[in-house]
Amino acid sequence: MRLVYSIAIILVLSSNAILASNDIERLDAAFKIYEKKYKQVFEEKAPEIAKLLPKISLDNEFEKALQCFLNELEASQGRQGVEKYLNDYEVFVQQNFTSVRQLTGAPTGLPVEQAMQTNKACGITALSLKRMQDSGYNKIYSDPKLLEQLTELFSAPEPS
Repeated sequence: MRLVYSIAIILVLSSNAILASNDIERLDAAFKIYEKKYKQVFEEKAPEIAKLLPKISLDNEFEKALQCFLNELEASQGRQGVEKYLNDYEVFVQQNFTSVRQLTGAPTGLPVEQAMQTNKACGITALSLKRMQDSGYNKIYSDPKLLEQLTELFSAPEPS
């Protein structure tokens, strides 16, 4: 009986590991598409800012942070919540982005406040801020010309 129970646990853990790995692979693929598209929009609208954009590719540290986020999402909404988030994100990145404002509409998976708290707790916020610092993106906030340009991009009406 213990053997059957042990095998059952191994199978459940293995399937969870496969799902987790597959979830990260799906997010990584979506992030690569998104990164390419957001760089294109910025290169077209604000080439000076485009040069400062941080990468959103996954490394081990970011993968762990995203896995933490997905675990929290699953604890909150179940496996179907994770699937919905991944599906919604995959659909989101397939859009034809023509404005910077459109780029900000990525699904959060959780209510905004809870997503912000989870991002902070899982280390996503800190990692994102570090990437912004490393890429030089923070320079925008000390350069009035770049800051004005960024503000205009975010306040421009969305295309119809």
